[in-house]
Amino acid sequence: MSVPWRYMQELLRSSAKIISAEAMLPRSPGAVLNGRTVLCAGAQVVYQAAIRSMPPDGLTKLSENILRGGKSSILDYARQLRLDASLVESLINLAERIDDVNRGTRMAHVLNALAEQPTPTDLRQLELT
Repeated sequence: MSVPWRYMQELLRSSAKIISAEAMLPRSPGAVLNGRTVLCAGAQVVYQAAIRSMPPDGLTKLSENILRGGKSSILDYARQLRLDASLVESLINLAERIDDVNRGTRMAHVLNALAEQPTPTDLRQLELT
């Protein structure tokens, strides 16, 4: 069973805010940029959920495991945190199709648009222009 949609909306909004503040959004799973770990959009949603349930040392380990384990690790953590893993996977797949220059802006827009939906919504149902 997945977390309530209201909680997911909060995660999407906080992820969009973080992504908007980054100079660059890397492809999955993320990258170390200027000495800091920057996670991809799907991993950022997972990380936002983890912030609410893990101690700080667990968050560091989560980031390291995500970078090492890639997409499968992101989805494993999503399931462990009771997130909608298919939504997280859809976010990863969408971000992979967006060019490096526009990825951050577009994914922040997508996350905010999803968060505005009154009920869980398939990405294909959103107007993403």
